Amino acid sequence: MRQFRKHKSWHPTKKLCYKQYSFVIRIGAMLRGHDVVVPTEFSKYRRVDREDGLTYKQPPAFTRTCSIYTNDLRLIQYLLSTYNELILVLESPYNEQHAEYLNDPNRNIIYRDKPWYHKYHHKLNVYESWRQSNKPNPALVIATFQELFQSADSKWSGQGKEPIQFYHSSRWFSYPPIYTNNEASIMLFKLAHGDVLRLSVETIVTPEFLK
Repeated sequence: MRQFRKHKSWHPTKKLCYKQYSFVIRIGAMLRGHDVVVPTEFSKYRRVDREDGLTYKQPPAFTRTCSIYTNDLRLIQYLLSTYNELILVLESPYNEQHAEYLNDPNRNIIYRDKPWYHKYHHKLNVYESWRQSNKPNPALVIATFQELFQSADSKWSGQGKEPIQFYHSSRWFSYPPIYTNNEASIMLFKLAHGDVLRLSVETIVTPEFLK
């Protein structure tokens, strides 16, 4: 996966395409009558052909661009070796960790230069939901916050306070977002409270974070 980063047209994948593909190769601009041929041995991909318009060369001619979306590394290698000079864009995960993030349906990936508070790469959002028949105990949830997300690697509003101070009698309890670098604690929190709470994770990916 890392070898693709050496290509002159490489960019990191920012989101799954069609909710399943981590790799994109865009080939063009080809004159009408020319085509990208994918051997029949490859079947796990999606292809989109687009007419680009007329060239400025004489005589004018229509051109087209072919985009291939796939997770098949063999197909990527074939396209690179066959159409390398025509490749406009090659998108792939930065590494295996990046691919894992992309395939996590409960994680939103954000691309920017700095993490939260210049330090934290993950943000855990916790919500109560009317869809859950079992109501969580807010004091118990906050106690888990205190146990798993400590100041050494995490930050959240109310950190260090007694759990009972957070409780109130309104219908829905509002939990503070947790900023952290401790992914293990996020997983433990999901195991402890994922059955009664709605959870989502945001991860900031900086150029240095995935190295």
